[in-house]
Amino acid sequence: MFQRIKKIPYFNLIPILLISFVLYKIVNRPEILTSAVSSVLSIFSYVIWAFAIAYLLNPIMVYLENRFKLKRMLSITIIYLLFIAVIVFAVTIVSPSLVSNVAQLGHSMPGYIDKAQQWITTNVTDLQMFNDKYNINSYIDKNLKDILQQTSKLLDLSLNFLFRKTLDFTSTIFKLVFGLVISIYLLKDKEVLITNIKKFMYIVLEKEHTDKLITIGRRANVVFSKYIVGKVVDSIIVGVICFFGLLILQVPFALLISIIIGLTNLIPYIGSFVGIVPAVIILLFVSPIKALWALVFLIILQQVDGWIISPKIIGDQIGLSPLMIIIAIMVGGALYGVLGMFLAIPLLAVLKELYDEYVEEKLASKNIQV
Repeated sequence: MFQRIKKIPYFNLIPILLISFVLYKIVNRPEILTSAVSSVLSIFSYVIWAFAIAYLLNPIMVYLENRFKLKRMLSITIIYLLFIAVIVFAVTIVSPSLVSNVAQLGHSMPGYIDKAQQWITTNVTDLQMFNDKYNINSYIDKNLKDILQQTSKLLDLSLNFLFRKTLDFTSTIFKLVFGLVISIYLLKDKEVLITNIKKFMYIVLEKEHTDKLITIGRRANVVFSKYIVGKVVDSIIVGVICFFGLLILQVPFALLISIIIGLTNLIPYIGSFVGIVPAVIILLFVSPIKALWALVFLIILQQVDGWIISPKIIGDQIGLSPLMIIIAIMVGGALYGVLGMFLAIPLLAVLKELYDEYVEEKLASKNIQV
């Protein structure tokens, strides 16, 4: 009898060959993966904006429904009317004033440079004893003008970049509008979407694994919503207090400085200090006395935020030590810039919580108490 020859399932090898080819291309030319990810993110940017808006507004919607027993559509209508009012206020009131501040600062910078040069030369050359010993006048004549010119160029580049970003918001507004519309449907049908996702997970994965992922997702949602929403609210409050405080102190460019402080405050732990530096540098060229008053005020505001405002909104602790926070900021910033710094803290908090639970389970299974 002839032995039956087993057929090789060539058709089943096609997916393996395709996956191998794709992996080879990615390893050989990694920029293909980067380009593909960028293209996908660009295509789904409207959905990403919608998810971000819905995620930020969801706690407010839940609060209105639980506190005032409002129906879903009524609570959505209220929060979106408020949200649109904030956007209109920012576009019609804040943006023109911000552009005016940036333009005024750029226009006045040459005069500020001349005044700073005269002030430094006059005050330093009055110290005759140090001048005779260290020949300060000669050093100033050779280097001061060059230093101020380089500083002026650096500030001009920074202001031009900020000016371009301030004016170039058409694409952002377009994405924001479409994201706003999509986010309404995400909030309206969030329970249906979550249920469908759970059903799909139960079909694809084992029940035990799905239950574990759902538990992790719930914990991550609590940490992220508490931290991200709280941090945004905290930064808005700090920016508003900074604006009115600088107005009371009659500090110039109050709006520009307040926006810088508010935005940098989104960066955990070090953001408030990062925002103080450019604000003080800008004011040093305008008035050293105003810069000093602004520095004192901003340091006090930072302390008030760290000890009172932020703990009330976000909470005293998220389970991370200062060293872990700094490491998370460094790694997140190196990988994804400012967004990475912003998201690194809640992500690390979730991972730490899961790690602690894993360790406790392993120790309990071995009857070990530490």
